[in-house]
Amino acid sequence: MTSNKNLKYMAVVPEDLSIDENSSVLFLMHGYGSHMGDLASLSGLIRHGSDLMICPNAPFPLQLGFNQSGFSWGNYEDQENYTDHINESSERAFATIEAAKDQYGFDDSNLIVGGFSQGGSMALRIGFTQDRKFKGVLALSTILREDHKDSIQRSDVPTFVSHGTNDQVLDIKEGRYINETLKTLNIDVTYKEYAMAHEITRDCISDLSSWIDNLGVS
Repeated sequence: MTSNKNLKYMAVVPEDLSIDENSSVLFLMHGYGSHMGDLASLSGLIRHGSDLMICPNAPFPLQLGFNQSGFSWGNYEDQENYTDHINESSERAFATIEAAKDQYGFDDSNLIVGGFSQGGSMALRIGFTQDRKFKGVLALSTILREDHKDSIQRSDVPTFVSHGTNDQVLDIKEGRYINETLKTLNIDVTYKEYAMAHEITRDCISDLSSWIDNLGVS
């Protein structure tokens, strides 16, 4: 499932998949040092596995020590090239979305772009571009980088933001900052805090599932 620009991805396909204008499709980007299988493992929990889920692998390999490896959307330890890496990752994420659209027959209007940690930062980076109208954005336990603000070019994409009050990786102030910033841009934000660390709990999954249920319902 790759071309020169497309990212390798894992697709979790419901047995009775049928795409129409009301369908939701999840494009979920993993965190720093992880891999495409990480968020794919949540497929049976989010809306009981009723939605097509596309989980891309970040393009940049990482050596994590102790013979462990993973992937990143941009290497935190290479700040000189970090912006270039994020731009490349964004371009390749869009290319992967197009490939998945061709394969499974959905539109941007079906797509919820989301991610956890660095993947959530990527979702904020690509989810609000002027020339694309996605169904929603998920930003889970993440940050809004200052250099990503210029990429928020529209206010009509509903957004779910969650963060843990016990997060020792990214402080709770980061989630609150995202909430406040998006609201000042007139974006419809559902913001949730949980007594959790840097993770996604069942309570969070339950709330984001309900949020997806209500997208587009007036």
